[in-house]
Amino acid sequence: CLLFLYSQICSQFFFFFFKQKTAYEIYQCDWSSDVCSSDLVALGLWIGRKVVANLTSIVDVVSTSAEGDLTSRIEVKSKDEFGQLANAFNSMMERVSDVVGDVRNGSNSIGLSASEIAKGNLDLSQRSEEHTSELQSH
Repeated sequence: CLLFLYSQICSQFFFFFFKQKTAYEIYQCDWSSDVCSSDLVALGLWIGRKVVANLTSIVDVVSTSAEGDLTSRIEVKSKDEFGQLANAFNSMMERVSDVVGDVRNGSNSIGLSASEIAKGNLDLSQRSEEHTSELQSH
């Protein structure tokens, strides 16, 4: 999938570059334009590697989060689309962590309340038995 994305980026880049030239200009390429083409190939490779590296780091953190680690965050290294994606993911994980924390606090509160109710019922039951015993002894 990443190789497909990389090949698409490179092909679009070269299509744009060669679209700007006429067929005659492409046919009449001299040594200096060949150097320019090799520079474009190098630039395409560099861009492709950056894209793959950014996607790989994002996929790693998303996979870790999917396994239940709500503390994982993506290190934001740029302000481009990948940086925006990283910021959006980090914001989402903050909200998910907050919701999970709220649910945990709510369930703890319900558990404490249930425990107090059970304790009150036990106390009431004991007092009722004592009161019944006192009435029977009279």
